[in-house]
Amino acid sequence: MLALALLVAVDSAAIMVEVDRLAKKPLWPGFDPRTTPVAIYDGARTRFFHHPAPPADFTPPRANTSVELGGVLTATVLVDRTKLPAAWAPIVIHESFHVFQRKRHAVWSANEGDLFTYPVEDAQILALRRLESTAFARALRDPCWTSAALKLRKERFLKLPPESVAYERKSELNEGLAQYVERLAAGRKPEWPEAEFPPDGIRLRSYVAGETLAVLLDRARPEWKRELEAGDPRPLDELLAGAPKPAGCAPTEEERQSALERAQKDVETLRAHRIEKRKDVEGRPGVRVVVRADLAPLWPQAFDPWNIERLGGAELLHTRWLKLGNDAGTIEVLGRDALTHGAGAHPLFQGVKTLTVNGFDAEPTVTNEGGVLHLEGGGVTLDLKGARLSKNGPIWTIKLAAPAPK
Repeated sequence: MLALALLVAVDSAAIMVEVDRLAKKPLWPGFDPRTTPVAIYDGARTRFFHHPAPPADFTPPRANTSVELGGVLTATVLVDRTKLPAAWAPIVIHESFHVFQRKRHAVWSANEGDLFTYPVEDAQILALRRLESTAFARALRDPCWTSAALKLRKERFLKLPPESVAYERKSELNEGLAQYVERLAAGRKPEWPEAEFPPDGIRLRSYVAGETLAVLLDRARPEWKRELEAGDPRPLDELLAGAPKPAGCAPTEEERQSALERAQKDVETLRAHRIEKRKDVEGRPGVRVVVRADLAPLWPQAFDPWNIERLGGAELLHTRWLKLGNDAGTIEVLGRDALTHGAGAHPLFQGVKTLTVNGFDAEPTVTNEGGVLHLEGGGVTLDLKGARLSKNGPIWTIKLAAPAPK
């Protein structure tokens, strides 16, 4: 009965009441979540708040993010109705801050495509990252470790390609500061996991790293927020590097060696996991739909960066949501695994030549009207002009036609 009572008690309006309460404390110069347009989807309906003209016809939000709805940039939040308003309100504030960022600081957004080429299998880089994370966690308690963390970061960044450095710094500005504002509203402080993050947990780490840098800046450079709002282009670590801080702390040689040995083991585990994951996906029984776009690559239109696994080379496993398209039409996969193989060196942003979806419990429905192939079922919706479907037992292959000459 208690679980049922909780489900009944949680609603969108109650969440927004809690947002209003939390937003009374100063969070960020010029930011007020009490005036930000918000759309909250509870699995059945979407309710709008602070929106000047809520659209009557729209697709329900697919993720916690910020998108244009009715021509207005809006924070969207998906609630699962198992948490109280006090738990959801900080998340609404987090997404509302992304709306603020997109309006005021569009350059803070990282290029998500750079995440797919980040050298996550380099054990030396991973070991330095782990040492840096430990130093940042210690710096929250002892300012002496701030200089050590920044020195380790400088050492690590020299080993990374420029686009990977830029990805981290911009993710810390974008996601790290949104988490900082969220947790400031909730009255919580940064928490570094004892085991840090897995080798490919770059994006996840940026939340805690950015939040930590913000908290350290609060202590060492109190005017840093206003400096950013005034147009200071420096990333958070460079802002912190320019502030006075004590020195003298450093990891021991034993800690460095231990971090390297652990990193080497974790990289091997990651490689083995990728092999097993691919075997699992490929081995699922039922219909397998393979879309071949060798002559006309498909291009990413939407995806969930939180739920993508690199499987090596040009292969990616999308575990929640993916939408691809070209001049022939679109394919959307929601709520199930989709395996893509890139058409170029980049696994996604140079086009996709093959999309594979395995393990349909029931055969998808297929129609072909007006030269448009339509396939639907099991979370997949496909509409492609000029495409041809052939069946070989449980393997259904869809081939896209060559693009028409222009």
